[in-house]
Amino acid sequence: MDQVVTTKEDLIRCDGQAVVAVGNYEAIPQPMKGQVKKQLPKDHAVLRLDDGTEVYLEALDSRKSRRRQRELEQFNGRRVYVSGTAHQQMPARGESLIAPCLSDISEIRAAD
Repeated sequence: MDQVVTTKEDLIRCDGQAVVAVGNYEAIPQPMKGQVKKQLPKDHAVLRLDDGTEVYLEALDSRKSRRRQRELEQFNGRRVYVSGTAHQQMPARGESLIAPCLSDISEIRAAD
């Protein structure tokens, strides 16, 4: 059975393992270096854990990090369960954020 992640401490303990993370889904624009002049679309997402930790849904250098519009509309602002692999630091082939993420996401479902 997958480990349950609700805090950063849980995420660190479960690094590299299959988990079910529980938190609030938040649609965000893709993070960019430097200042961005124009408003970017909110086509990426983070899961905000109970202790406030933001966990990106998929590594940003993965095409899967761009979330489907239907998913964004369905879950934005809601408490959800996300099944995937926990990473204390986002895996990346090049430069990326030093931030936690969930990869290989197999399911997102509403908790309420």
